[in-house]
Amino acid sequence: MFAVLADSESWALLEAARRGDRESLAVLYRAHVGEVRRYIQARVPNRHLAEDFTSEVFVRVMRARSVRRQDGKFRGWLITIGRNIVIDHFKSRYNQAEIPVDVLPEDGRFELSAEQLVLRRQLREEVRDGLARLGPDQRECLRLRFLEDRSVAETALLLGRGEAAVRQLQLRAIRKLEGLLAWREIAA
Repeated sequence: MFAVLADSESWALLEAARRGDRESLAVLYRAHVGEVRRYIQARVPNRHLAEDFTSEVFVRVMRARSVRRQDGKFRGWLITIGRNIVIDHFKSRYNQAEIPVDVLPEDGRFELSAEQLVLRRQLREEVRDGLARLGPDQRECLRLRFLEDRSVAETALLLGRGEAAVRQLQLRAIRKLEGLLAWREIAA
């Protein structure tokens, strides 16, 4: 177990580490890595991902150029960085699907199991029901943006609105649809 450093000591070690003192960086890391890792592990489903995010916290600490000492709250600053990394991860998960490489067949083709097909069909029906509960403008906006893969500018032109209005309409539609789908999950 490593000694707990006072915030003033941590700030001094960070300054020394930025000047190239590797031992200061090592002491700083050992003193705070456990707390940062515990915070992140409680929020992400994968131990390896938590370790990656913990390392990223310290990379960002070293890259940060303009840091105010925030009234000496060094540990709070580390946790804030960790929280932001976790938030960024979950925001980006809406745009990407993670498929572990070891489950992909070697020929590059794979078939869904019966359970996956049922779940996909159920999800599709739930999304369709949710879309039906949106207003016509919101539904049309989502159809143009995501099903037809149109840009904001194209969607704005087709809807006869400004681009800012389309972005706002899209945001509200997504939030409403998300709320409708979340409610179904809770009710199930």
